[in-house]
Amino acid sequence: SLPGSAICAIKIKGATHEFSTLPGVKEDIVGIILNLKQLRFKLNGVEETKASLKVKGAKEVKAKDIQAKSELEIINPEAPIATLTDKTAELDMELTIKSGRGYLPVESVEKKQLQLGAIAIDAIFTPIRNVNYNIESVRVGQMTNYDRLIIGITTDGTISPEEALKEASQMLVDHYKTIITQSNKVAKEKGKKGEKVVKEKNELSAEKKQTEKTEGIKQKKKRGRPKKE
Repeated sequence: SLPGSAICAIKIKGATHEFSTLPGVKEDIVGIILNLKQLRFKLNGVEETKASLKVKGAKEVKAKDIQAKSELEIINPEAPIATLTDKTAELDMELTIKSGRGYLPVESVEKKQLQLGAIAIDAIFTPIRNVNYNIESVRVGQMTNYDRLIIGITTDGTISPEEALKEASQMLVDHYKTIITQSNKVAKEKGKKGEKVVKEKNELSAEKKQTEKTEGIKQKKKRGRPKKE
């Protein structure tokens, strides 16, 4: 899976768990979390960072309202987060964004890693939204038995489809290199073991021949002795 960045935990003022509600906020905490999962980020030079969101008054809160550090880039700033319906309404939260691969469910997050009052959320790190392919016949010159592979890739905007295909292809090549290297290593070890067995057999054969030769000499000397009168 290709690497990406996502929100792993949030800390909202006035909310201790995901089933809480906030006064003056249209969405409950579950609804806010669902919206936060749609936000896409790009981390530059770091594996983890924090961002804050502080909004007061009636308005629609969007991703662009997040106060991000220089190493954090928000890809979809117009994505909605929550709707404040009252002038006295307030939304104050802290976001923890991390880099990772694939999908990280809440059950995989250890509670001891969370701050007091923090709520862990499912993290979707993969930047790939959808992949499909199609194979169709194509003619090359007079030959009509060629195939054309058409690949469609949809990303979340943190990486281009071309770059995603390039990185995925490189990962596949690296995996194949590992298999080939391991196979060569095993074959080399088997070859060394085979050479050792042949060497041992040759040594045993030479030792056996030397023993037979020695025994033959002793037998000749024994037969050649004169009989005592």
